[in-house]
Amino acid sequence: SSQEIAFGIALDAGGGVYVTGATWSGNFPTQNPFQASFGGSNDAFVTKLSSDGSGLIYSTYLGGSSVEYGYGIAVDEGGDAYIAGHTQSDNFPTLDPFQASFGGYYDAFVIKFNSAGSGLIYSTYLGGATSDEGKGIAIDAGGDAYVTGMTNSPDFPVSNPSQASFSGGYDAFVTKLNSYPCCVGNRGNADGDSFDGVNVVDITFLVKYLFQGGAVPPCKEEADVAVNNSINIVDVTTLVKYLFGGGSALPVCP
Repeated sequence: SSQEIAFGIALDAGGGVYVTGATWSGNFPTQNPFQASFGGSNDAFVTKLSSDGSGLIYSTYLGGSSVEYGYGIAVDEGGDAYIAGHTQSDNFPTLDPFQASFGGYYDAFVIKFNSAGSGLIYSTYLGGATSDEGKGIAIDAGGDAYVTGMTNSPDFPVSNPSQASFSGGYDAFVTKLNSYPCCVGNRGNADGDSFDGVNVVDITFLVKYLFQGGAVPPCKEEADVAVNNSINIVDVTTLVKYLFGGGSALPVCP
């Protein structure tokens, strides 16, 4: 009943059509949605149409309580959809994020939906203290995501940069996120504290989670130190051996 703008489109191998953009409508058409209700001032949307355009496979709002735009979209061989955009919401939905907290006026976001469009595989903020926007996204055969956009945040997160410093006004950015963006470097940072590395605090965190009803590890790939696709006592003993018993080096993140 209001306005919509489509910014990005992609196709899968079967001809399915994926579209992202922004909507200001509380009655935007949804089908098997991840988010059924309009969230705020305007929401991003993600819609998959049948190959002949005659029906919705899925269609969902995407946003928090403020402003969202979806700009770029890509699809992998399994039909999972990757979206880049920007958000002004401090309650934007995240899952296994590289960056869990809203950084500033606008943050870019990067999100991966499952093939049914009904759930997140990951979702993360990407930004510094002022304005950041994700404009385009591409993926490689391993599921790593390549995002580009613009930022005027001097503290935009950088790693292995070709240009380490902010130049002024707006800078372009290019960011590569691995297939599990919350996991960085080697596994083992179970408590999610990027400042303390891997230490006895991570062991204590896992013990409390497993046996004392403690907080859930913020990134399951970091806590799955033994790489057994679960979090259990083997991960605790692997960390103990690594820190105190001369165990082997911790495995790298996927």
